[in-house]
Amino acid sequence: MRKQLSMLAFSGIMCMGLFAQTSPAIIKATAFCITIQPGMIPVDDNGNPRPRPIQVERFLYIECKGVEKPQIMEITGNRIPFNYQIMTVAPGIVSAGKRMLDGKDIQLVARKNCRLWKIDLTHKAGTTIFPATEIKQMTIQYRSGKKTYAFTLNNETEIRGFERY
Repeated sequence: MRKQLSMLAFSGIMCMGLFAQTSPAIIKATAFCITIQPGMIPVDDNGNPRPRPIQVERFLYIECKGVEKPQIMEITGNRIPFNYQIMTVAPGIVSAGKRMLDGKDIQLVARKNCRLWKIDLTHKAGTTIFPATEIKQMTIQYRSGKKTYAFTLNNETEIRGFERY
């Protein structure tokens, strides 16, 4: 009986250690985009407006366990890869911007023993540029320990851009 109890306790400790080692680093991720409308529209010699493309800026905030920089391998939108740049965010409350629909300020704060990171996204040369509402799925592939994980986002929040003239 005593031997069985010790085996059961040992098995429980081993299972807890296994789950602790395989937990992914990203706890939460939120995608944002800003649609930048052209300001003054240039015209040709005849006064006809020359179209300027609408630009879309995209960025993510991810919340990770610990303070180490996440080991991101690839970020894709609709399976098309982005270039990305990871930046640290100062501890405390972070304002991501004002929501386009209602103007409400979006504030993010990391949980205890976690850290926020901002990731700016740009399109790789030769890839399609999606309008603000066209990314249906964004995937972050990253490494935590010796394992590779994928974190999927199914929407992005459009926020108000800055006035540009």
